[in-house]
Amino acid sequence: MTSSTPDLPPLMSGHKVASSQVPFAEACRGAQAGRFGAGDLVWSDDPARLDVALVLEPEVAPSRAREMLLVAMVAAGDAIGALVPPEVALTWDWPASLFANDGGIGGAGLRLCESLDADGAPDWMVIGLTVALRPAPRAGEPGLDPDRTTLYDEGCGEIATSDLIAAFARHLMTWIDTWQQDGLARVGEAWLFRMRTRDQGEVTVAHEGAALRGRVRGLDEHGRLLLECADDTIALEIHDADPA
Repeated sequence: MTSSTPDLPPLMSGHKVASSQVPFAEACRGAQAGRFGAGDLVWSDDPARLDVALVLEPEVAPSRAREMLLVAMVAAGDAIGALVPPEVALTWDWPASLFANDGGIGGAGLRLCESLDADGAPDWMVIGLTVALRPAPRAGEPGLDPDRTTLYDEGCGEIATSDLIAAFARHLMTWIDTWQQDGLARVGEAWLFRMRTRDQGEVTVAHEGAALRGRVRGLDEHGRLLLECADDTIALEIHDADPA
């Protein structure tokens, strides 16, 4: 399947890179160098994998800007859900690992500029998303890695990269507007709805290289995951990370 140019919302400008390049890294470099600004969306022409990154220029403090990772995940869930059969279960683990029928298919990432403007907001930020659409050439037989899958292997057919990029961009703009108007409440509810381990009692949550055991008690006002452990309830921060 050949790639085509995605139909992006008016406030976004697309920048295609070769499949050998990493859009998230390219977007970060471009934002740092001043070549990219708010609304510049970098995407790969790899037909087997959605790989996209969007540059934003937040007007809020870093603690609130990091909530955008949850916004991106909710938008991804809506975008993918609109293109796959209803029996495909789309879920995620904290904070941004994406699954289809419990097999990993990708995830979202976030990076904030370290320098802040006069109002204390990051000069730029980048959110990225990767999704495995179909097996890559020479990837081996499906099922060899039981923890990983693709949308094709889960019965979703041939989804064009450009169609999913366009859907993600539209849903992302909608959810960003919701977040700007209403704060984190609706975004948080939508994120928790698809959390894989939300209703499983005591669970293990991977965070910053550690495996934490406890019960999920929701999100706080800054999008931090509240985990009730043996001795205390802790709030897990969202940190910079590349897309899965």
